[in-house]
Amino acid sequence: MPLLPQDRQSQYMLLITLVMVIVGYVFWTYWEQPTAAQIATANAEIDSLQTIITRAKEDLASGTVEDLRRKVEQYQALLGVMRRLVPEKNDVPELIDDISTDVGERVQSEPEAGELLRGRTLARSFH
Repeated sequence: MPLLPQDRQSQYMLLITLVMVIVGYVFWTYWEQPTAAQIATANAEIDSLQTIITRAKEDLASGTVEDLRRKVEQYQALLGVMRRLVPEKNDVPELIDDISTDVGERVQSEPEAGELLRGRTLARSFH
């Protein structure tokens, strides 16, 4: 009893069956699996975006638009204060010069301040 069919029609059917199995394998390997991976990635991104949208809706539900506007105004006012308090890049050399001048004048007028700045007074107090 031979393993392969002997008549022409059975041989063609076996050939067609083998070709269809190979086509199915290629389809599964090169199209179905990558597409499934892309779908899984898209679903994960959709879930994370949905979570963000839900949080935003909860934030909007908890506060009115007027509350949000008041908070923005408060933050802008605080930003204005911070801009006044923090020196700009161009102001830093002038500030350093002013501080060193003030320290020099203080050391000349009060020798104790000079010793404190040099660490002598602190070193004596710890011994």
